[in-house]
Amino acid sequence: MIKKLNPTNIVKPTQLGLSAAFSEKFNLAVSLHQRNEFAQAAKLYLSVLGAYPEYFDALRLYATLLAQTGHLKESLKLLKRAVEVAPSQGVEKPSLAGVYNNLGNIYKGLGEFEQALKNYHTAIELKPD
Repeated sequence: MIKKLNPTNIVKPTQLGLSAAFSEKFNLAVSLHQRNEFAQAAKLYLSVLGAYPEYFDALRLYATLLAQTGHLKESLKLLKRAVEVAPSQGVEKPSLAGVYNNLGNIYKGLGEFEQALKNYHTAIELKPD
């Protein structure tokens, strides 16, 4: 299953040079997501991604929400995009490992077990503990 949110590894939008209002919107989305208020959180994540479509944390967290609500294929697309943009945002290995773990879970849920194993192995390489 997709893990619950771990907001400790989030890159704040203001760290990327984005406005405080943008940061507040993102933080509210995370808060709503943590309270399982998925519909409201989804709207805010989409708004954030509309303004900054390559924001790693918005991609991975919205993908997590989609997976939690059964939208695996949509989640898969966003997680792949998160992996693509991670290097340009200095994403640390633990956060990236979580994305690969979630990719493994998505592939497992889609019945693509070889892809699931590949992603689980990458997650373990990035974060052996």
